[in-house]
Amino acid sequence: MKSGGPRKLPWVGHCLNQVMGKNDIIANESQVPLHFLRPNEPGSYFANSPAAGLGWCSGAALGLKLARRDKRVFAVVGEGSYMFRNPTPGTFGSASM
Repeated sequence: MKSGGPRKLPWVGHCLNQVMGKNDIIANESQVPLHFLRPNEPGSYFANSPAAGLGWCSGAALGLKLARRDKRVFAVVGEGSYMFRNPTPGTFGSASM
């Protein structure tokens, strides 16, 4: 089965699956569907609820990392959700962890 190419949702999911380990957590605010991401363990996948708004994922990923310092946290966002949060402090805060 062909997974697609660059910038296709199945391909993005495939690439994430290649680098994610068993203990990693993913926060998803992208259009990559859950069945392309294959989280490994209960509590390893977080997505927005219908009550969430654009920009929640970066802050949620930072909170997940603070709560679970022993795990890698992947925040999967698109450019719209990236810009709806406050990009500058969010990026500096995430990079320093």
